[in-house]
Amino acid sequence: MNTGKTTSGAGNKPLISRTAIVAGVVILFLLGSYFLKDAPLEAGNEAPVWHLQQANLSEGTLSLASLKGKVVLLDFWSTTCPPCLMQIPILQRIRNEFPDVAVVGVAVGGETLAQLKHFSTNRKVSYPLVSDTRGVTATAYNVSRLPTLFIVDRNGVIVDAHQGFWPENELMNSLRKAMKQ
Repeated sequence: MNTGKTTSGAGNKPLISRTAIVAGVVILFLLGSYFLKDAPLEAGNEAPVWHLQQANLSEGTLSLASLKGKVVLLDFWSTTCPPCLMQIPILQRIRNEFPDVAVVGVAVGGETLAQLKHFSTNRKVSYPLVSDTRGVTATAYNVSRLPTLFIVDRNGVIVDAHQGFWPENELMNSLRKAMKQ
């Protein structure tokens, strides 16, 4: 009696093919992750240039070139990242205590300019928030985790980088060193 079900090996080919494809993709991902550098740009590298749209404080773009001559603290962050949100009060204190340090929040979570402006108003953020919606700047700095912070000296060279929440005392020590250079 024919029940319409295929029990031969021929009926299993699509399942085997799908399994092989999934296994191949997983293997390629693991190999790619192994060979790709998983750390941000290191001290001594020239900071990649960027021009990003500002969401708060003023309209238009902000660029690394426009901050030349200042120590720059770049914070790659997102509004949905709890450690990023914990970092903001520290960055605000740095902005208030060190007017010669340019603190810039680079949003990489897909937030719109309007969302960032609203966030800035609600959180009373007084340093520029810029939008990296396509992730071009984050990719140039090899950002793979949030938050990732960079200290760039007056000459545009990265002097320190940190992935994850950066405790205030450690961040301040690194900033003070950069300011003395």
